[in-house]
Amino acid sequence: MITKRKEILAVYEQGPEAVVTLVTTLYDIIAEQQKIIELQAARITELEERV
Repeated sequence: MITKRKEILAVYEQGPEAVVTLVTTLYDIIAEQQKIIELQAARITELEERV
């Protein structure tokens, strides 16, 4: 937990653009994970129907 805090503060100290880049990257990761979750949910539904 402390490491993450230190990493975030290091980005903050680099300035606004570094923060924007970090947040944008995190949003992209969340979007990718959401797509994976949706695919997995659809697959689960498909498999449940088979059972």
